[in-house]
Amino acid sequence: MTTPFVTVLPNGIRRNYKMFHANAKINIGLKVLRKRADGYHDIESVFLPVKELHDNISLIPSDEVPLTPRDCRIIFGAIDNATIEHSEMFSTTEHSEMFSTTEHSEMFSTTKRSEAFSTTNTRLSNSGIGIDCPAEKNLAVRAMNLMVQRFEKVKPLNISIEKNIPIGAGLGGGSSDAAFTIKAINDIYGLKLSDKEMEELVAPLGADCPFFIKNEPRLATGTGNIFSPVPDNFMRQIEGKYLLLVTPPIAVSTAEAYGGVRPNEEHLDFSNLASFTNDFEQSVFIRHPRLAQIKQQLLDLGAFFASMSGSGSTLYGLFNEPVKEYNKIFSDSNCHQEQIKT
Repeated sequence: MTTPFVTVLPNGIRRNYKMFHANAKINIGLKVLRKRADGYHDIESVFLPVKELHDNISLIPSDEVPLTPRDCRIIFGAIDNATIEHSEMFSTTEHSEMFSTTEHSEMFSTTKRSEAFSTTNTRLSNSGIGIDCPAEKNLAVRAMNLMVQRFEKVKPLNISIEKNIPIGAGLGGGSSDAAFTIKAINDIYGLKLSDKEMEELVAPLGADCPFFIKNEPRLATGTGNIFSPVPDNFMRQIEGKYLLLVTPPIAVSTAEAYGGVRPNEEHLDFSNLASFTNDFEQSVFIRHPRLAQIKQQLLDLGAFFASMSGSGSTLYGLFNEPVKEYNKIFSDSNCHQEQIKT
Protein backbone atom coordinates (compact mmCIF):
# COMPACT_ATOMS: atom_id res chain seq x y z
CA MET A 1 0.00 0.00 0.00
CA THR A 2 1.38 3.44 -0.90
CA THR A 3 -0.22 6.78 -0.14
CA PRO A 4 0.90 10.17 -1.57
CA PHE A 5 0.58 12.98 0.96
CA VAL A 6 1.87 16.38 1.82
CA THR A 7 1.97 16.78 5.58
CA VAL A 8 1.72 20.16 7.29
CA LEU A 9 3.37 19.76 10.69
CA PRO A 10 2.23 21.77 13.74
CA ASN A 11 5.13 24.19 13.18
CA GLY A 12 3.78 24.96 9.69
CA ILE A 13 6.51 23.12 7.80
CA ARG A 14 5.29 21.12 4.82
CA ARG A 15 6.90 17.73 4.32
CA ASN A 16 6.83 15.72 1.09
CA TYR A 17 6.97 11.96 1.35
CA LYS A 18 5.64 8.70 -0.01
CA MET A 19 4.28 6.51 2.77
CA PHE A 20 3.67 2.77 2.66
CA HIS A 21 3.01 -0.06 5.09
CA ALA A 22 5.24 -3.16 4.80
CA ASN A 23 3.47 -5.98 6.61
CA ALA A 24 4.72 -9.15 8.30
CA LYS A 25 4.06 -12.78 7.40
CA ILE A 26 4.03 -16.12 9.20
CA ASN A 27 4.82 -19.66 8.13
CA ILE A 28 2.03 -22.15 8.65
CA GLY A 29 3.90 -25.42 8.65
CA LEU A 30 7.49 -25.66 7.51
CA LYS A 31 8.93 -28.86 6.09
CA VAL A 32 12.65 -29.07 5.36
CA LEU A 33 12.66 -31.64 2.57
CA ARG A 34 16.28 -31.98 1.53
CA LYS A 35 19.66 -30.29 1.41
CA ARG A 36 20.64 -29.11 -2.06
CA ALA A 37 23.97 -29.35 -3.83
CA ASP A 38 24.35 -25.55 -3.47
CA GLY A 39 24.16 -25.81 0.33
CA TYR A 40 20.62 -24.44 0.62
CA HIS A 41 17.56 -26.48 1.54
CA ASP A 42 14.33 -27.23 -0.30
CA ILE A 43 11.35 -26.42 1.90
CA GLU A 44 7.56 -26.49 1.82
CA SER A 45 5.53 -23.94 3.77
CA VAL A 46 2.40 -21.80 3.61
CA PHE A 47 3.23 -18.08 3.76
CA LEU A 48 0.39 -16.03 5.24
CA PRO A 49 0.46 -12.19 5.29
CA VAL A 50 -0.13 -10.55 8.67
CA LYS A 51 -1.66 -7.36 7.30
CA GLU A 52 -2.14 -5.36 10.50
CA LEU A 53 1.42 -5.76 11.81
CA HIS A 54 3.57 -3.58 9.59
CA ASP A 55 6.55 -1.28 9.38
CA ASN A 56 5.67 2.28 8.34
CA ILE A 57 8.08 3.52 5.70
CA SER A 58 8.45 6.87 4.00
CA LEU A 59 10.50 7.73 0.94
CA ILE A 60 11.57 11.37 0.99
CA PRO A 61 13.17 13.49 -1.75
CA SER A 62 16.91 13.55 -1.20
CA ASP A 63 17.03 17.34 -0.92
CA GLU A 64 14.87 17.17 2.23
CA VAL A 65 16.04 16.07 5.65
CA PRO A 66 14.86 12.67 6.95
CA LEU A 67 11.73 12.55 9.05
CA THR A 68 12.28 12.81 12.77
CA PRO A 69 10.64 10.27 15.13
CA ARG A 70 8.09 12.97 16.00
CA ASP A 71 7.36 13.50 12.30
CA CYS A 72 6.79 9.76 11.96
CA ARG A 73 4.36 9.74 14.88
CA ILE A 74 2.44 12.61 13.31
CA ILE A 75 2.34 11.06 9.87
CA PHE A 76 1.36 7.62 11.06
CA GLY A 77 -1.47 8.81 13.25
CA ALA A 78 -0.18 8.88 16.80
CA ILE A 79 -0.59 12.67 16.94
CA ASP A 80 -3.75 14.22 15.58
CA ASN A 81 -2.80 17.90 15.39
CA ALA A 82 -1.25 17.77 11.91
CA THR A 83 -3.06 18.66 8.72
CA ILE A 84 -2.81 15.97 6.03
CA GLU A 85 -3.41 17.04 2.46
CA HIS A 86 -3.56 14.77 -0.61
CA SER A 87 -1.00 15.74 -3.18
CA GLU A 88 -0.34 14.98 -6.82
CA MET A 89 3.38 15.33 -6.20
CA PHE A 90 3.99 11.71 -7.20
CA SER A 91 1.81 11.66 -10.31
CA THR A 92 3.59 11.14 -13.62
CA THR A 93 2.86 14.72 -14.66
CA GLU A 94 4.78 16.04 -11.66
CA HIS A 95 7.92 13.94 -12.10
CA SER A 96 9.71 16.72 -13.93
CA GLU A 97 9.46 18.96 -10.88
CA MET A 98 9.99 16.56 -7.99
CA PHE A 99 12.07 13.84 -9.62
CA SER A 100 13.76 15.49 -12.55
CA THR A 101 16.68 13.44 -13.87
CA THR A 102 17.89 15.95 -16.44
CA GLU A 103 19.49 18.30 -13.94
CA HIS A 104 21.11 15.35 -12.18
CA SER A 105 22.15 13.46 -15.33
CA GLU A 106 25.84 13.65 -14.46
CA MET A 107 25.34 12.75 -10.81
CA PHE A 108 23.27 9.70 -11.65
CA SER A 109 25.19 8.46 -14.66
CA THR A 110 26.07 4.77 -14.69
CA THR A 111 29.63 5.41 -13.58
CA LYS A 112 28.67 7.55 -10.59
CA ARG A 113 25.44 5.98 -9.43
CA SER A 114 26.92 3.81 -6.68
CA GLU A 115 28.82 6.81 -5.30
CA ALA A 116 25.67 8.91 -5.38
CA PHE A 117 23.96 6.29 -3.28
CA SER A 118 26.51 6.34 -0.48
CA THR A 119 25.04 6.58 3.01
CA THR A 120 26.07 10.23 3.16
CA ASN A 121 23.75 11.06 0.24
CA THR A 122 20.88 8.68 0.94
CA ARG A 123 20.05 8.77 4.60
CA LEU A 124 18.18 6.18 6.65
CA SER A 125 16.30 7.31 9.74
CA ASN A 126 14.69 4.94 12.20
CA SER A 127 12.06 5.09 14.93
CA GLY A 128 10.22 2.37 16.82
CA ILE A 129 12.23 -0.85 17.15
CA GLY A 130 15.92 -0.17 16.60
CA ILE A 131 17.45 -1.47 13.36
CA ASP A 132 20.48 -3.57 14.26
CA CYS A 133 22.59 -3.27 11.12
CA PRO A 134 24.51 -0.56 9.23
CA ALA A 135 22.40 1.50 6.83
CA GLU A 136 24.09 0.06 3.76
CA LYS A 137 23.02 -3.47 4.80
CA ASN A 138 19.40 -2.55 5.49
CA LEU A 139 17.20 -4.36 2.95
CA ALA A 140 15.10 -1.29 2.16
CA VAL A 141 18.27 0.68 1.40
CA ARG A 142 19.62 -2.19 -0.69
CA ALA A 143 16.33 -2.28 -2.61
CA MET A 144 16.65 1.44 -3.28
CA ASN A 145 20.25 0.94 -4.41
CA LEU A 146 19.18 -1.85 -6.75
CA MET A 147 16.50 0.30 -8.41
CA VAL A 148 18.86 3.27 -8.82
CA GLN A 149 21.42 1.04 -10.51
CA ARG A 150 18.87 -0.62 -12.78
CA PHE A 151 16.77 2.32 -13.96
CA GLU A 152 18.17 5.57 -15.30
CA LYS A 153 15.16 7.66 -14.25
CA VAL A 154 15.27 6.53 -10.61
CA LYS A 155 17.31 8.61 -8.20
CA PRO A 156 18.01 7.92 -4.51
CA LEU A 157 15.40 8.91 -1.94
CA ASN A 158 15.92 9.21 1.80
CA ILE A 159 14.25 6.42 3.74
CA SER A 160 12.49 6.72 7.10
CA ILE A 161 11.35 3.52 8.82
CA GLU A 162 9.10 3.27 11.84
CA LYS A 163 9.96 -0.32 12.74
CA ASN A 164 7.13 -2.31 14.31
CA ILE A 165 7.83 -5.87 13.11
CA PRO A 166 10.19 -7.62 15.56
CA ILE A 167 13.61 -8.21 14.04
CA GLY A 168 14.95 -11.74 13.52
CA ALA A 169 11.67 -13.26 14.63
CA GLY A 170 10.61 -15.32 11.60
CA LEU A 171 8.15 -12.64 10.44
CA GLY A 172 9.92 -11.44 7.29
CA GLY A 173 10.09 -7.77 8.28
CA GLY A 174 13.27 -6.93 6.38
CA SER A 175 12.15 -8.84 3.29
CA SER A 176 8.83 -7.00 3.35
CA ASP A 177 10.59 -3.62 3.64
CA ALA A 178 12.64 -4.44 0.54
CA ALA A 179 9.71 -5.65 -1.56
CA PHE A 180 7.45 -2.74 -0.64
CA THR A 181 10.25 -0.26 -1.35
CA ILE A 182 10.54 -1.66 -4.88
CA LYS A 183 6.76 -1.50 -5.31
CA ALA A 184 6.71 2.11 -4.11
CA ILE A 185 9.52 3.13 -6.47
CA ASN A 186 7.73 1.42 -9.34
CA ASP A 187 4.67 3.53 -8.49
CA ILE A 188 6.54 6.80 -7.92
CA TYR A 189 8.46 6.71 -11.17
CA GLY A 190 5.80 5.08 -13.30
CA LEU A 191 8.09 2.21 -14.27
CA LYS A 192 5.10 -0.04 -15.06
CA LEU A 193 6.90 -3.17 -13.91
CA SER A 194 4.82 -6.34 -13.70
CA ASP A 195 4.61 -8.39 -10.50
CA LYS A 196 6.87 -11.00 -12.10
CA GLU A 197 9.47 -8.38 -13.00
CA MET A 198 9.46 -6.97 -9.46
CA GLU A 199 9.71 -10.49 -8.00
CA GLU A 200 12.78 -11.12 -10.14
CA LEU A 201 14.32 -7.79 -9.11
CA VAL A 202 13.92 -8.34 -5.38
CA ALA A 203 14.81 -12.05 -5.32
CA PRO A 204 18.60 -11.53 -4.89
CA LEU A 205 17.93 -9.70 -1.62
CA GLY A 206 16.35 -12.72 0.07
CA ALA A 207 14.50 -15.94 -0.68
CA ASP A 208 11.17 -14.77 0.74
CA CYS A 209 11.35 -11.18 -0.59
CA PRO A 210 9.35 -12.00 -3.76
CA PHE A 211 6.43 -13.22 -1.63
CA PHE A 212 5.63 -9.66 -0.56
CA ILE A 213 5.17 -8.40 -4.12
CA LYS A 214 1.73 -10.04 -4.45
CA ASN A 215 1.42 -10.27 -0.66
CA GLU A 216 -1.25 -12.97 -0.55
CA PRO A 217 -1.35 -16.50 0.92
CA ARG A 218 0.99 -18.71 -1.08
CA LEU A 219 2.51 -22.17 -0.94
CA ALA A 220 6.29 -21.66 -0.90
CA THR A 221 8.60 -24.35 -2.25
CA GLY A 222 12.18 -24.46 -3.51
CA THR A 223 14.28 -22.41 -1.07
CA GLY A 224 11.12 -20.47 -0.23
CA ASN A 225 11.26 -18.60 -3.54
CA ILE A 226 8.80 -20.59 -5.70
CA PHE A 227 5.16 -19.72 -5.11
CA SER A 228 1.88 -21.36 -6.05
CA PRO A 229 -1.74 -21.06 -4.87
CA VAL A 230 -2.72 -22.52 -1.51
CA PRO A 231 -5.43 -25.21 -1.83
CA ASP A 232 -8.92 -23.90 -1.08
CA ASN A 233 -9.61 -26.67 1.42
CA PHE A 234 -6.71 -25.39 3.53
CA MET A 235 -7.74 -21.74 3.39
CA ARG A 236 -11.25 -22.63 4.57
CA GLN A 237 -9.69 -23.97 7.79
CA ILE A 238 -8.18 -20.62 8.75
CA GLU A 239 -10.41 -17.96 7.13
CA GLY A 240 -11.98 -15.71 9.78
CA LYS A 241 -9.99 -17.22 12.65
CA TYR A 242 -7.97 -15.14 15.11
CA LEU A 243 -4.19 -15.06 15.01
CA LEU A 244 -2.15 -14.26 18.12
CA LEU A 245 1.59 -13.67 17.71
CA VAL A 246 3.97 -13.86 20.67
CA THR A 247 7.60 -12.80 20.20
CA PRO A 248 9.77 -13.16 23.32
CA PRO A 249 13.17 -11.43 23.66
CA ILE A 250 15.01 -14.49 22.35
CA ALA A 251 17.21 -14.54 19.25
CA VAL A 252 17.32 -17.62 17.02
CA SER A 253 19.67 -17.39 14.05
CA THR A 254 18.71 -19.03 10.77
CA ALA A 255 22.07 -20.81 10.72
CA GLU A 256 21.39 -22.20 14.19
CA ALA A 257 17.97 -23.45 13.13
CA TYR A 258 19.17 -25.14 9.95
CA GLY A 259 22.16 -26.60 11.78
CA GLY A 260 19.87 -28.63 14.02
CA VAL A 261 17.25 -29.74 11.52
CA ARG A 262 16.99 -33.21 9.97
CA PRO A 263 15.57 -33.03 6.43
CA ASN A 264 12.89 -35.51 5.46
CA GLU A 265 10.67 -36.01 2.41
CA GLU A 266 7.36 -35.78 4.30
CA HIS A 267 5.06 -33.22 2.66
CA LEU A 268 2.29 -31.06 4.14
CA ASP A 269 -1.21 -32.55 4.25
CA PHE A 270 -3.47 -29.65 3.27
CA SER A 271 -6.64 -31.50 4.24
CA ASN A 272 -5.61 -31.53 7.91
CA LEU A 273 -4.16 -28.40 9.51
CA ALA A 274 -3.60 -30.29 12.77
CA SER A 275 -0.99 -32.43 11.02
CA PHE A 276 1.16 -29.41 10.09
CA THR A 277 4.53 -29.19 11.82
CA ASN A 278 7.53 -26.88 11.77
CA ASP A 279 10.67 -29.00 11.40
CA PHE A 280 12.78 -26.38 13.19
CA GLU A 281 10.88 -26.70 16.45
CA GLN A 282 12.46 -29.90 17.74
CA SER A 283 16.03 -28.61 17.88
CA VAL A 284 15.19 -24.95 18.56
CA PHE A 285 12.97 -25.84 21.53
CA ILE A 286 15.79 -27.86 23.10
CA ARG A 287 18.04 -24.80 23.00
CA HIS A 288 15.28 -22.34 23.98
CA PRO A 289 12.78 -23.99 26.37
CA ARG A 290 10.85 -20.72 26.76
CA LEU A 291 9.65 -21.07 23.16
CA ALA A 292 8.23 -24.52 23.85
CA GLN A 293 6.56 -23.10 26.96
CA ILE A 294 4.89 -20.31 24.97
CA LYS A 295 3.57 -22.79 22.42
CA GLN A 296 2.02 -24.83 25.21
CA GLN A 297 0.54 -21.69 26.78
CA LEU A 298 -1.15 -20.87 23.45
CA LEU A 299 -2.65 -24.35 23.30
CA ASP A 300 -3.78 -24.05 26.93
CA LEU A 301 -5.52 -20.78 26.05
CA GLY A 302 -7.61 -22.65 23.48
CA ALA A 303 -5.61 -22.44 20.26
CA PHE A 304 -6.68 -25.17 17.83
CA PHE A 305 -3.25 -24.84 16.22
CA ALA A 306 0.03 -23.37 17.49
CA SER A 307 3.47 -23.24 15.93
CA MET A 308 6.72 -21.38 15.59
CA SER A 309 6.99 -19.11 12.55
CA GLY A 310 9.98 -19.84 10.34
CA SER A 311 13.12 -20.38 12.38
CA GLY A 312 11.65 -18.37 15.27
CA SER A 313 11.51 -16.81 17.71
CA THR A 314 7.84 -15.89 17.14
CA LEU A 315 5.20 -18.36 18.24
CA TYR A 316 1.57 -18.03 17.17
CA GLY A 317 -1.78 -19.59 17.87
CA LEU A 318 -4.95 -19.81 15.80
CA PHE A 319 -8.17 -19.32 17.76
CA ASN A 320 -11.89 -19.39 17.08
CA GLU A 321 -12.38 -16.32 19.28
CA PRO A 322 -10.14 -13.36 20.15
CA VAL A 323 -7.87 -13.85 23.16
CA LYS A 324 -8.39 -11.44 26.06
CA GLU A 325 -5.60 -9.87 28.13
CA TYR A 326 -2.88 -11.61 26.14
CA ASN A 327 -0.42 -8.81 26.98
CA LYS A 328 -0.72 -9.71 30.67
CA ILE A 329 -0.32 -13.42 29.97
CA PHE A 330 2.79 -12.86 27.85
CA SER A 331 4.13 -9.81 29.66
CA ASP A 332 7.73 -10.54 28.65
CA SER A 333 6.93 -10.60 24.95
CA ASN A 334 5.88 -8.48 21.98
CA CYS A 335 2.31 -9.52 21.07
CA HIS A 336 -0.07 -8.88 18.19
CA GLN A 337 -3.56 -10.15 17.45
CA GLU A 338 -5.72 -9.86 14.32
CA GLN A 339 -8.44 -11.70 12.45
CA ILE A 340 -7.38 -13.60 9.35
CA LYS A 341 -9.01 -12.14 6.25
CA THR A 342 -7.85 -13.48 2.91
